[in-house]
Amino acid sequence: MEVNDPESFACMAHILMEGTYGQKRDEEKALSLMEKGAELGSLGAMAGLGNAYVNGAFGLQKDIRKGKRYLEDAAIKGNVEARYTLACMDNTKETVSRGVKHFIIGARSGHKPSLDAVKKAFNMGYATKVEYEDTLRAYHESQNATKTDERERALKFNTRADDNELFKDPLWPDCPICSLPLPPEPRGSTYLACCGTKICGGCTYDMDMKTGGQIRGCGVCSMPPENSLEEHLERLNTRIDKYNDPLAYNFLGLYYNSGKLGLPKDISKAHALWEKGGEMGSHEALGNLAAVYDDGDGAKYDRKKARYYYELAAMKGDVVSRHNLGVLERLEGNNARAVKHWMISAAQGGEKSLETIQQEVKKGNATKDEYEKALRSYQIAVKRTKSKSREKATNLREKGLGSSTPIDSLPGAGDAECIVS
Repeated sequence: MEVNDPESFACMAHILMEGTYGQKRDEEKALSLMEKGAELGSLGAMAGLGNAYVNGAFGLQKDIRKGKRYLEDAAIKGNVEARYTLACMDNTKETVSRGVKHFIIGARSGHKPSLDAVKKAFNMGYATKVEYEDTLRAYHESQNATKTDERERALKFNTRADDNELFKDPLWPDCPICSLPLPPEPRGSTYLACCGTKICGGCTYDMDMKTGGQIRGCGVCSMPPENSLEEHLERLNTRIDKYNDPLAYNFLGLYYNSGKLGLPKDISKAHALWEKGGEMGSHEALGNLAAVYDDGDGAKYDRKKARYYYELAAMKGDVVSRHNLGVLERLEGNNARAVKHWMISAAQGGEKSLETIQQEVKKGNATKDEYEKALRSYQIAVKRTKSKSREKATNLREKGLGSSTPIDSLPGAGDAECIVS
């Protein structure tokens, strides 16, 4: 954490709030860091504290007045989301004129939801025609003044996924060898760079056992195994150059991100590879991009970008990204949406999400019925993905004896697993 960097304090507070990335959950310390970040000028920390006090989240006693002070400070300094929240809080019969003023200011800054709210206020008689027309004109001027390539890119990250698509039950691929659904956790599968196929750890284990630990050929395409790290990299590059293989982009990105396989550590190149892999449909690449922005490791912490990539990954079936989306919603006080994400993740076999729902029941943020439903769905998912070979592979891996990829046994291969936690 950089000294007196407000966003570093905000980022670390976010991590401690939910106990992610190997850190023990510590809400008291997280709140202290968030307060420090707000004191140093982090608008995100100000807005986060405001929402926490307004909603009584993270063990804080509900204090709407204190929450509004934080939101007002953030709004005054230009945070349109905080101003929009204030407008919604003032959108009552007694304070509707104050709420409309907030919406107008937000819309004049180019905030579309605020413009929509001003239009609705005009239609209901709470804003004049002159106010609406002036606001609409100012909104378009703001949009036109900032339409640069950078702004267009930023707008993408402000786009939230449609809930009907976001909360659909995702499809999950089967292992092409045993035909069972692939395990939800990244280490439960193996990517074969020879043919670009992803198979389960159980089938990798079976191939090992049939050949006495010496794999003589791919179980899918029969190509001989790699004999060196250079050969593995050559196959990855072939998969990229000839087939635009999204998983190859993802794995090569992992190696550049970690500096493994003799490659230089190059985070910018890793990000570019993940972006390309994500565009081609790799939920793993999208999840890794999200984790980078969520963790602030190798890129500036950016919750909007993290959410954008988490949503894309989750809609493609990424269990870890789905869980982390729930964490983001929980941080913002959206308990119902958080539980909804965790229930989908649990139904895919996400054990961490199931445990989280159980914890939220104790806090009053989820119901016993929701937990019981999640538990049943989780048990069904586990049963569907279970096999004796997978259990044996997991046991070996936990003892440090198994390999999660065919190259793990090669000297200098190191560990380049998915960075999403």
